[in-house]
Amino acid sequence: MLTSGAMPLALRALHIVGAILWIGGVAFVGSLGAAAHDADVDGQKIAQVGRRGLLERVSVGMATAWVGGLLILVPAFTSVYARMGWMHAKLTLVLVASALTGVLSAHLRKAAKGDVPLALGKTRVLSSAVLALGTLVVFLAILKPF
Repeated sequence: MLTSGAMPLALRALHIVGAILWIGGVAFVGSLGAAAHDADVDGQKIAQVGRRGLLERVSVGMATAWVGGLLILVPAFTSVYARMGWMHAKLTLVLVASALTGVLSAHLRKAAKGDVPLALGKTRVLSSAVLALGTLVVFLAILKPF
């Protein structure tokens, strides 16, 4: 059983592990697209593998990061976080990263079905953007610049 002092640490660990799975998984999916292009492999097969990884790891990581983060944020929002500009910036960046993950998921779903070709440029841009946003979020959370 977790003590009341250990609970915030456990939630923070849950939040961070979820974020690692999410952002790392998106980076991996972006690498799959590059490998498909470089190796001249069937884009539909690569999209199927990427889509499966996205569903099994990235979505679970994103949900875990959101749930852990909200369980930390909501109880202390008005007393602590509401006045912290860095938290508002972090939440905005996380919302954008979530939306871009959804766009990447939709593209992989269509490419896995064969409805559209796997677009290396789109996959690379989306995964790189999510990775960059994740990096900015880490800097905001650690530095708390404003």
